[in-house]
Amino acid sequence: MKKTSFMMFFTMLFVTQAFAQKSITSALLQSYSHTVNYSWGKAVFHLLPAEKQIEHTNLEKHYFWYSGNVLNHTQGGFSGRLLDGDYSEYYNNNNLKVQGTFKTGLKHGAWRAWTEDGILQSVTHYKFGSIDGEFMEYDVDGKILKTGFYNNGRLDGKLCKYQGDSLLIEKYNNGKIILPKVSWLERRLTGFFTMIKRIF
Repeated sequence: MKKTSFMMFFTMLFVTQAFAQKSITSALLQSYSHTVNYSWGKAVFHLLPAEKQIEHTNLEKHYFWYSGNVLNHTQGGFSGRLLDGDYSEYYNNNNLKVQGTFKTGLKHGAWRAWTEDGILQSVTHYKFGSIDGEFMEYDVDGKILKTGFYNNGRLDGKLCKYQGDSLLIEKYNNGKIILPKVSWLERRLTGFFTMIKRIF
């Protein structure tokens, strides 16, 4: 009886230790960041664990993946390890170039881009690979140029364009521009002035 209890105790101890080691190893691999160097700087990123790789892809989405120390992106498929988690690009002067997040190889959440001097260029929101939500674009001095909203990859709502002290507003519905309505009086006046120009 004592011998059996003793053997069961060591068996349980061994199994518990093996599972604990496996979960610690898995957690370390998930938090491990990879770096790819370029002439302009470097990219630092994380990968989806091999056991969580997806089997099916959306043919309309662009997947970002890593293979042979090279970052790639392709529409509708991948042939390597998918990017997953925080992603950052740095210029050679260590300023941020791009920062965002991937979920199973697709851009997700807020993505920001900067100039080499550290001036914000754009803020774009993604939802599983599609531009979705508010976006902003800035000029070389960091002043706002354009703001708008995307719904599943299509402009939707007001698009505001800033030019000095001027503001131009365009309205979109599901990617199509909504032309401003012209009143009856405006049409009549336009017709009248066109007729006057023809006479003179």
